[in-house]
Amino acid sequence: MQFTRGSGNGMIRSRWAAVGAAVAVSIGAGGLFVASAAPSPAASFVAVTPVRLVDTRDDLGLEGALVSMQAETVQITGTVDTLGGPAIVVPEGATALVANVTAVSPSAAGFLSVRPGDVVGDPSTSSLNFLGQQTAPNSVTVQLPADGDIDVFYRAAGGTTTDTVHLVLDVVGYYVEGGSGEQGPEGPEGPEGPEGPAGPQGDPGADGSVLAAQFFAQSPPDNAATIAPGADVEFPQDGPTTASGTVVRLGASSFALTEIGVYRVSFQVPITEAGQLVVTIDGIEVASTVTGRFTGTTPIIGTVLVETVDANSVLTLRNPADSSFALEVTPMSGGNSSSSATLLIELIG
Repeated sequence: MQFTRGSGNGMIRSRWAAVGAAVAVSIGAGGLFVASAAPSPAASFVAVTPVRLVDTRDDLGLEGALVSMQAETVQITGTVDTLGGPAIVVPEGATALVANVTAVSPSAAGFLSVRPGDVVGDPSTSSLNFLGQQTAPNSVTVQLPADGDIDVFYRAAGGTTTDTVHLVLDVVGYYVEGGSGEQGPEGPEGPEGPEGPAGPQGDPGADGSVLAAQFFAQSPPDNAATIAPGADVEFPQDGPTTASGTVVRLGASSFALTEIGVYRVSFQVPITEAGQLVVTIDGIEVASTVTGRFTGTTPIIGTVLVETVDANSVLTLRNPADSSFALEVTPMSGGNSSSSATLLIELIG
């Protein structure tokens, strides 16, 4: 793998055909974060058997641990080093990377930001937050620039320049620009004798597309008050979207799903208290989406599926009505930057 200091695959359309019951994801302190430098064209998702591209404990991908306040650039596309030797895991021209990222043995609390490789300046948002000596994983989707690289940045609490953290990055998939399907097969050959005409060309496949919208909150100043039992978390700021007209903001905490279908809902909210969050559809709590944790100031993270039966159904993320506690969104968890809470809504079927 090329790197810079200091600075069986199977095609799966994003509208997956196989949709089961609610998806249970257990990724510890991780969640889902989407980083984007600019709006992306319609794309299709390609899943891969997970491949490790970075493990700083073994000098794979980067030599040595990340140092606080020092950006690192990691080449993702083309031929790169892996545990099994040089290989092409993500082809040139891929538009986004999907990976599991883990912070290992940080010497101090802080956050890690994973961004497109052509960004400039210090990051203002985090991909994952962690305490000192805490191992913290996260699922990250990040846009890839033309050069096919990403930027990773560790900021320790207080902005120190001596603290370090090890980084592990496993690729699980990537996006490529959508396009027409493959040409249909030629018709059968004619009987023996004069050659028969070729059969008609098959219909082109459907264009690939991603219908997704991200919303977020920054604390402070968002969600300044505690979230009472039965109240909804606010996500008053708009992130990247390819779902204009499909996922529509109604207010700071409510979103209209205009099409009937199956939606994947991913969320992470840093909370001080032990507690739970649940997705609601038209004000009704969906029991299969209840997600929580027992203790500790870490995010409550979930990735679930919900199905709508009416157009313009309204979705929220709520502190369940039977909860015993009000919830406090943690400001600046693990560092000096405002903490981000994210909500990603995708129409997948």
